[in-house]
Amino acid sequence: MGDGSLGYASRLSFRADLGGQLGDPELTDSDADCATKSAELADLIRSATHVIAFTGAGISTSAGIPDFRGPNGVWTKQRRGEEAPKASMPFSQARPSLTHQALLGLHRAKKLQYLCSQNVDCLHLRSGFPRSRLAELHGNCFVERCEGCKREYTRDFEIESVGFKLTGRRCTGCNGALRDHCLDWDDPLPEEELSTTEREAAKADLAICLGTSLQITPACDLPLRVRRKQRHKPQGGKLVIINLQRTPKDGKASLVIHRKADEVMRRVMQTLQIPIPPYVRRDAFLVSHELRSRHGVTIGDADSGLDLVVKLRSVHGAECPLTWLASCDAELVVNGHTSPGKDPSSVDASLGTSHTANVRLAERSRATGKPWEMVLKPGELHVLSVLSVLLTLHFVPGCTEGPTQVKYDADCAMGRRATRAEATRMEVITCRLSYDEDESGRKSKRPERPEDDPNQQKIPRSR
Repeated sequence: MGDGSLGYASRLSFRADLGGQLGDPELTDSDADCATKSAELADLIRSATHVIAFTGAGISTSAGIPDFRGPNGVWTKQRRGEEAPKASMPFSQARPSLTHQALLGLHRAKKLQYLCSQNVDCLHLRSGFPRSRLAELHGNCFVERCEGCKREYTRDFEIESVGFKLTGRRCTGCNGALRDHCLDWDDPLPEEELSTTEREAAKADLAICLGTSLQITPACDLPLRVRRKQRHKPQGGKLVIINLQRTPKDGKASLVIHRKADEVMRRVMQTLQIPIPPYVRRDAFLVSHELRSRHGVTIGDADSGLDLVVKLRSVHGAECPLTWLASCDAELVVNGHTSPGKDPSSVDASLGTSHTANVRLAERSRATGKPWEMVLKPGELHVLSVLSVLLTLHFVPGCTEGPTQVKYDADCAMGRRATRAEATRMEVITCRLSYDEDESGRKSKRPERPEDDPNQQKIPRSR
């Protein structure tokens, strides 16, 4: 899998002229100026009737994703012949920044009506921002789109192509071919999203640009539409730019703030007294099982030569990766007791009931790679209907949650030819973050009960 902007940049067609300036120096307003300007921005948001935001790579640098045109950006270092910058975590596990979550909070508070992004990192969707109010002008590295019905599939793994190439998967609705949804250099901007953004900008009386250099047309000209005089805004709208570097549009802005977007948006949200929503990521997977004969014999009412094979796979397809899962332990459960690991004889059939007679518990089984398949050896199975399996999921770096246990009930009824079970869909929380700080500036603990927020992101998501 690619490392964020690095992987995306490497998949683009070669182009010597990357357009615009690279590596311009960064500027930093004083703390006093930042406080004053942030308060002014809060006042503009409070008084506006229709707000549109434009975001660029600068809002994702605090999420560990390098930008492109900054002093240490991907393209800046490429032009200098230097080694590419390193991403701090896998692209698939990147978490929305405070700015992403603040924009979501503004939208929920009805203070932000539309969002247009040039980013392909999926962080706006992961934050929970509704797709219907989001334009992704350059596409999304985690999205496939059906060439027939145009349905979108948001994956929990990166699509490793750009330029609307076929991915080899099919639409579950119309069986049409799926293509990646990420622009290459010469691909036109998506007409529907471009025209919607133009209409929303024309209606807006405030446009906020965050973390974008505003150098590449036509995207850089979209925020200027807010300044045009309309019947509902005879004086034109206001343009605010938050960026560490100067932009070609600074002279047309009502307010320019040279500070990190996270710092500004924290102050703005505090002034407006709008909470920044916590981030909660839920990942889904499928669990299934089969009874596999060790000797190729026919399955009868009792058999001591059967293995219970438990399988985990992605909800996106059997060959798709579970990017968030590092390993999985599996243990059999009888009357609330799990197998003790290396000594299957220490829990014997005396624990059984009429439905679990003659069951010997297995050694713990671990899966650490694809295919996620764990083989348990229950010993003799006799008139057994359901065997419970305790799965302990271990997550990859970038997830905040420790090992998580889920129980899977495997229907192992004997006396029938069918030995494969239909998959059961399960869902676990893999990451949760709070963006509030106390007075000392320390980040508070992760939210205690993210389940209380039904609007938080769930992967997979499709439209």
